Amino acid sequence: MNRRAWLILLFFALAGMVRGAEPVLVGRGVEIRDVMLPGAELRVRKSRGLTEPLTLRITATYPHGTAGFRYDFHCVPMVAGKHDLTQFLETTNGEPAKGLPPIVVEATGVLPAGPPGGLKELPAAVVPRVGGYEAMIPYGIALWAAAGVGVFWYFRKRKAQAQFAASIPAPTLAEQVKTLLQRAIAQPLGTPEQAELERLLLSHGREQLGLAHATDPAVWRALRENPNTASWLRTLEAWLHRPAASPPSPEELRELLSHFP
Repeated sequence: MNRRAWLILLFFALAGMVRGAEPVLVGRGVEIRDVMLPGAELRVRKSRGLTEPLTLRITATYPHGTAGFRYDFHCVPMVAGKHDLTQFLETTNGEPAKGLPPIVVEATGVLPAGPPGGLKELPAAVVPRVGGYEAMIPYGIALWAAAGVGVFWYFRKRKAQAQFAASIPAPTLAEQVKTLLQRAIAQPLGTPEQAELERLLLSHGREQLGLAHATDPAVWRALRENPNTASWLRTLEAWLHRPAASPPSPEELRELLSHFP
């Protein structure tokens, strides 16, 4: 090998030494790229387990002519101190690697120098008493209680109203007739109200005469023949069934109203 080849080889070896000389933390991986090593192709020898001071992998290998090979390494120091990566290499035939320039990796520990001592206790976290979710808990409980009381009183009031409405008896047929007649005295009734008045009178007559199962014509005939109902019935028939006739006067309506005490 001529002098120029030895100079190139020495340059790459020194470059590898300088690149690997930067200190790294224990347990922190470091990449060492493009390191020229002479001789046959190399590999990482078989690991000895947890006793190894570092873990090493060859991530890439590039032939460099007849001078040797260039390598990319990934190294993770497990023990503080200086480590020569070439001590963990061997040829692909399993023979020890000899005559290699050292590739030194310096690892520094995380803990300070000196004898081991107790770790400092972290100060206890202080939860603020004002603000945050803890301060909102009493307000949430109060709001929940107020909503519960409001719902309770609402349904209780609704129940009381329903019971009160059920306790009030429904108006009788005579009372409903009187309501429409009193409204007619104040102002003329419309067609729907007149039809409702006629229906109520028919039902009232059926109830008073005991004709629950009689037909409507039979009920009207019985009302005309009954002396107690014939007088006011003629007034109503003229009002409800003779549009050309004038409506009854307020006096006539009051007279009619007197028949429904």
